[in-house]
Amino acid sequence: MQLTPKRQKRKNIFFWGFLLFLGFGLLLASHFNLLNKPKNIFFLIISPVSRAFSSAGAKTANLFHFFINLKKITQDNQWLRSENLQLISQTAKLNDLIRENEFLRQALDAEQSSGQKMIFAKIISRYDLLGQQAFTIDKGLKNGVNKGQAVVLAPNILIGQVVESLDNFASVRPVTNSNSQIQVVVNGKQIPGIIKGQENNILVMEMVPQDKELSVGDLLVSSPTDQLVGDLLVGKVEQVFKNDLGVFQQALVKPLATSSGINSVIVVASANP
Repeated sequence: MQLTPKRQKRKNIFFWGFLLFLGFGLLLASHFNLLNKPKNIFFLIISPVSRAFSSAGAKTANLFHFFINLKKITQDNQWLRSENLQLISQTAKLNDLIRENEFLRQALDAEQSSGQKMIFAKIISRYDLLGQQAFTIDKGLKNGVNKGQAVVLAPNILIGQVVESLDNFASVRPVTNSNSQIQVVVNGKQIPGIIKGQENNILVMEMVPQDKELSVGDLLVSSPTDQLVGDLLVGKVEQVFKNDLGVFQQALVKPLATSSGINSVIVVASANP
């Protein structure tokens, strides 16, 4: 039923009058501390709910901060990992530079002491053709590299021979290649022989006269030929095989160095003018 304007006006006056009375009453009650007990009861009632919401809010905030911190830690770890990789890379480059400088110094010392021209070269590739290992260096005919020249590690350890030389590159056959044959002598004894390459980085010394005294630990050096310079260290005798019925004896030889794991070599060219 719709109220008439007069009744509606009365109702509004009553409502606002009641609110004023209630407000005035609450003020008086608060002034005379009459609301303390009701307030205390009210807080007792709502405190469990309030604590639950407060605890949940704190847990939510803690969880929120946890995920923020976790994201920050992850980002920091990624940054540290990146910095660590950069540091490792820089250290590796520095170590390579130090090794290269030391190698060049040794090459210069060897050139001055031997009177031979030393050509510094880097290994740019390795390959295995029909079981025969070889590698390519970044120096060739234009640099004075020719077929048959010795390839060494400083100061004078033979690791191979140039088998082909192009204008800017050359192919090198390691002494451990089964097609490699090098004339050698036993250092200090002048016992001649021929070193042949074998599998698994092993050398065999052949054509050693049976009446010569070959011993374990003997050092072998290259014999000078038209292409290969002499007195380059090749290997050390590990085991001697004698055959009373044969003319020659053999020896198992361990190379003093191989091309495995190295990046730089020296080509021993003709004597300096």
